[in-house]
Amino acid sequence: MSSFYIVVLGALIVSGLMIYRIILTLRAIQYSKKQLDHASERTLTDLSDQEIYTPENIQRVIADLNHLGFRRLGQCSMFYPELTDVQRFWVLVDEPTTTRAAIIALPASPFVSFETIFPDDAWLETVGEHPRLAYTARVELPDLRFGAATPSNAQNAYRTHLSRMKEFGKIHGVPLPTQSISDYFRYMEVWASRHRIAQMKTALRQDYESLLGNSIVFLILILCVIVTVLYATRTIHISSRTYELILGGVVSLYIIPLILRIRHHRQQRL
Repeated sequence: MSSFYIVVLGALIVSGLMIYRIILTLRAIQYSKKQLDHASERTLTDLSDQEIYTPENIQRVIADLNHLGFRRLGQCSMFYPELTDVQRFWVLVDEPTTTRAAIIALPASPFVSFETIFPDDAWLETVGEHPRLAYTARVELPDLRFGAATPSNAQNAYRTHLSRMKEFGKIHGVPLPTQSISDYFRYMEVWASRHRIAQMKTALRQDYESLLGNSIVFLILILCVIVTVLYATRTIHISSRTYELILGGVVSLYIIPLILRIRHHRQQRL
């Protein structure tokens, strides 16, 4: 009977964790849908001519990027209707002027995004991970590459971006330079008109895939509990060998998707 309690307790604990993951995924799907519904309502505003206080945590990120050869271009804000909020961000460009860094002021810590555009309007973006952005989609389209780098510090994310830019450049040519904040606004218009919806739809699709996977695992765990209870209470009369085979099969059905998800998560981290 001790093994019975261990199996049931373990399955219930993991089931609770899966319910938590399902709830997080449902929240991510809800947010992704809001993004799609209000994508055309986002507005970008240039704040470069205004004297606005730069928080200390943003100043530290800017200092780190300065050590990597970045210089400051300006400061902007974007209104996100799905959040009914305005996010401020600081824009820098590296020494070759082919990679822009956008530092977004999010709670907990700043969020950094490295961006490059090519002559045919192909877009490459590498971001650092952030606790507010648990579901960061990896996009691999012919003219759009988007993904997170880990560790997510500025130096590693920039190095990862340069490596991907070299490979992407073999297909799309030499990246376009960014000489001013006006260039940045022009390139952001290209991203909004050509790539934004594709990126959001990819994120939504991956959220649905995650929801399906978590739901299947949850059902498998419930099946494990039911089989164990029926066996322990002698409701079903099967040999211990048959029970072990059934339990082993159920566990395998849980372990295999788990391994696949771990591998997929590692690929997303580049």
